[in-house]
Amino acid sequence: MKRNKNPKWRIIQLEITKALEIYQIDYKLPKDIKTIKGIYFSIKEILSLNDVKKKQLGELSLLFNSKQEHPLHYTIDYTTELPYKFKPLKLNVDIEPYLNITGFYIDTALTVDDAGQMKPYTVMIYLECYQ
Repeated sequence: MKRNKNPKWRIIQLEITKALEIYQIDYKLPKDIKTIKGIYFSIKEILSLNDVKKKQLGELSLLFNSKQEHPLHYTIDYTTELPYKFKPLKLNVDIEPYLNITGFYIDTALTVDDAGQMKPYTVMIYLECYQ
């Protein structure tokens, strides 16, 4: 079977609504995905620097192939750069069919609005997948 040279981007979306919470990830990939070559992240809502009390927004940890591989534990920092300026981080993980991607995201940002309330945001995780 010939592998496709063009990536199929898969997106995991995490709604962050509570400060300092752990958000579990359990994502099922289509069975035709054979390799994940890269990953990058963005924040869907535009947060101003005034909203962020710490530069570090959170920590992301992903496990592949029934938790047999743990290629990523990454700190997501606040930045004013636009996401399209970044290139994906390289992973190069071969994926076993029918196995989920699992892991977690820990909010550490302490994002607050002018009233001191937690300001929700969305973490977008883009997986560069190949068949």
